[in-house]
Amino acid sequence: RSINNGDNWTKVFTGAVQTSIQTFAIASNGAIVAGNNYGFLFRSTNDGTSWLVNGHLSTDFDDEAANQIIRLSDGNLYLAAGSTFGGSGYLYRSTDNGLTWQLRHKFSGQGLSHILEITPNKLYAGVNVNQPPGQASILVSSDHGLTWATEFNGVGTVTIPGGMALSSDGYAYIGFSNSTVSNTEIWRGK
Repeated sequence: RSINNGDNWTKVFTGAVQTSIQTFAIASNGAIVAGNNYGFLFRSTNDGTSWLVNGHLSTDFDDEAANQIIRLSDGNLYLAAGSTFGGSGYLYRSTDNGLTWQLRHKFSGQGLSHILEITPNKLYAGVNVNQPPGQASILVSSDHGLTWATEFNGVGTVTIPGGMALSSDGYAYIGFSNSTVSNTEIWRGK
């Protein structure tokens, strides 16, 4: 943690579980929620001074990584989870600042890596299909993640969706990579 804009850093947590932390989000009440690639969730209510294991994602797959936690404009936290190399992806929502999580949608046969809020009524999801040739796709939801439709299918020669961002002029950016060759691509859409 840094309290002086990154000039100095202090270690604030050493975990008793495998703690390859992948994602952080700040809840509406100021709580910090983190997730790791083994599906453990952590929570701090004192600016990161101390952390509690806040649960473990458990589904019918044991490879459910916490890939991304974000707070959307509705004030709720959303968690993209699951394997980014196939399997299934899961979208969870917390309406109580990360204390509890409810399964919002299961992406059967599609690994979910990231979601991005375009407008309060439009979400994008980066997924890959767990069947040859394993192409990456961008899905869209207009009901806060309950249902999804394909927005763009078969993105380039890549299979693993990465980070997503929205620019001030309305362009969505998404990065992709390929696990078998050195190939990285960035796509832009509006």
